[in-house]
Amino acid sequence: MKEHFIEKTITQCRALFCIHESVIIDYKLESCSDSWGCSSQVSDTHYMIRINPGMSIRDTVATTVHEMIHVKQWLFPSHDQDDSDGEEEAENYQYKLTDILWGLGLL
Repeated sequence: MKEHFIEKTITQCRALFCIHESVIIDYKLESCSDSWGCSSQVSDTHYMIRINPGMSIRDTVATTVHEMIHVKQWLFPSHDQDDSDGEEEAENYQYKLTDILWGLGLL
């Protein structure tokens, strides 16, 4: 069931962030040390997201949004980004975007 929400979230974030369909975004439901999720850049066009399986659906979606923001940051780096690892932006928008997507019935 969580896979459905993760896949829908990735699809919606692709559209929202203008991430081309040729970019590969894989995911796994598995623990990522002591965080809710993590992401890595495998290559210029391949990204891996890991999501902790022990979370609620809302937290799973928010964590997927958070990691998709990091993918967006890798693909479209901002020269005026204040925090070098992008955590401030990802944390600031993860629940805001989750609630918007949920409220619009897109998930």
